[in-house]
Amino acid sequence: MSLIVLGMHRSGTSLLIGLLGQFGHDLGEISKTTSPLKPTGTQENLQVRKINNLLLNYNNSSWDNPDKVMKTNSDIEKRMTSFADSLNGKWAIKDPRLLFSYHIWEKYLPKHNIIATIRHPLLVAQSLKTKNGMEKEAALKLWFEYNFILLEMWKKKPFPIINFD
Repeated sequence: MSLIVLGMHRSGTSLLIGLLGQFGHDLGEISKTTSPLKPTGTQENLQVRKINNLLLNYNNSSWDNPDKVMKTNSDIEKRMTSFADSLNGKWAIKDPRLLFSYHIWEKYLPKHNIIATIRHPLLVAQSLKTKNGMEKEAALKLWFEYNFILLEMWKKKPFPIINFD
């Protein structure tokens, strides 16, 4: 079973994708940059992250200032198609930005299921302050934006959500 891991930054998506990798899912070429706060790295698929960043830039947004209604262009769509065509077997990908871009990715990706993780908003806010210096109010607003989309997706087609706490 191939999987998309959804969840906000600092909410346990790296742990979850790491476990999936240990249990035989192909993660593709992943980010291995580590830090004291993330000794195993984000384990985000580098191609997916690059495409999502292109998509965010195209929509004049960023991971910490996302646009809820993303539009795309033919170059980004070609990159998505090329990436999706490279997937086979039992794969898993994660990138928190997928919460904003999944509605575009969905039509390109082979058959898959979704699994998500969520974490208490105050713990996410504290982690974002430690890692990025983000103020509590901004972090809580961002938590709400990401998880509102997660909940809306879940309402349309329920999927497992793991409580990272």
